[in-house]
Amino acid sequence: MRTLVALALVLGVSCRSGPMVAGSADQAAEIIGLALDFPEPGQGELRFSARLPAAPTAVTHVSWELWLKGRPFASGLGQLAPSTGEPRLLTFTQGLRYGALGYDPRPRRLDARLKGSLTTSFGRGEVTLDFDVTRKLEVRASPMLESPEG
Repeated sequence: MRTLVALALVLGVSCRSGPMVAGSADQAAEIIGLALDFPEPGQGELRFSARLPAAPTAVTHVSWELWLKGRPFASGLGQLAPSTGEPRLLTFTQGLRYGALGYDPRPRRLDARLKGSLTTSFGRGEVTLDFDVTRKLEVRASPMLESPEG
């Protein structure tokens, strides 16, 4: 009887349909709804949502890097919040502060890259899900990312 129970446990773990081991191909978070806003000089906001491969039982944290026009702009650690009505969708909002770059109030398209990872749990320990997306975003204003000559 003990052998039968042990075999059932091994088969149950081996055949589960959720996320597999950390680093497998199905272990990515899909970033959707990436947005940037720079409403006034020195201040901005980063917003995005992450769709997970399964509904998490807990999300520990997200580590992120934001690149603008091919250059590092901001990075940080934060918490994701569950989206109402969609258990696989998590949202993130982070205020951004910058000072020495100047401010251009004109609308434009901005090349943005967001990469990082989030740590979550699907009921069997923590799993790290990576993400790396590049998008052209419409912004109503932006920091001055180039020198006047370039």
